[in-house]
Amino acid sequence: GLISIFITYTVWGLQPLYWKMLSHLDIEVVMAARIIWSLVLCAIVFAVRNRRAKQNGKMARKEIAILFVAAFMLGGNWVLNIYAANSGRVIEASLGHFITPVMTIFAGLLFFKESMSRHEKIGLGFVVMGGAYIIASEGRVPMVALLLVLSFLAYTILIKQMVSDSLKGFLTEMVFLTPVAIWVIFNKVDQWNTIFSLKNSILLLSTGIFTAIPMVLFAYGVKNVRLASMGYIQYYAPTISFILGVFVFKEAFDSTRLIGFILIWAGAFTASVWPVAGNMLKKYQKKQEIA
Repeated sequence: GLISIFITYTVWGLQPLYWKMLSHLDIEVVMAARIIWSLVLCAIVFAVRNRRAKQNGKMARKEIAILFVAAFMLGGNWVLNIYAANSGRVIEASLGHFITPVMTIFAGLLFFKESMSRHEKIGLGFVVMGGAYIIASEGRVPMVALLLVLSFLAYTILIKQMVSDSLKGFLTEMVFLTPVAIWVIFNKVDQWNTIFSLKNSILLLSTGIFTAIPMVLFAYGVKNVRLASMGYIQYYAPTISFILGVFVFKEAFDSTRLIGFILIWAGAFTASVWPVAGNMLKKYQKKQEIA
């Protein structure tokens, strides 16, 4: 589970570079291709796997309802990530991704009765202060960051309740989103020559691979790992995105955002890295005492 989550967040951290390659196409076209090709690839893998394993289990109605809502939460999150990469808001998106892990820990406490340590409570306090400082200083709510947090948090909470395997769950989500994707493509008939050119066809096909593999790994990981345990790994992706935003895309990053980010980083460290490092230190000290 932890390995799956780690791979997923590595890919997601690098995603602004990938979406920049598709910035010459409309966001809705990229989204539609992402959904359709994810459906095709997952359907092929699902069919091959089930033929070998002879699995024909059906989903409960409750799970289908959960996946229906989860699909549109995920779709909204995808749109926001692509929009952020193509509108010079990679740093703002990374802000949302930095806040999400601590809020995930809080969600584990609120919805799944997971325990919340003193470190996690202090970390949550730092994150809230950092977010409030940025909002107060800039005089506006960073809507991209806020919506990224809310949409992905809702998706995580919904997926955590699933019993069916991750591939079947993700495939079902794509089935729910595909009618919308097909409607988008048909309404872009005036752009078909561009959309279906050889170069763009290959790029749009790759969105399915880029999407499906990390999402299946994430769905598998989130079902097999405590939400609180996921916290420290989740900071890996926004750290990569933040570095890309500042040093590769040269986005504005003033002292106000720096102070806010420092508070959020402090919260991330306190909630996730500090207790892990503390446990490692204690184990090392015990080994030294025994030796």
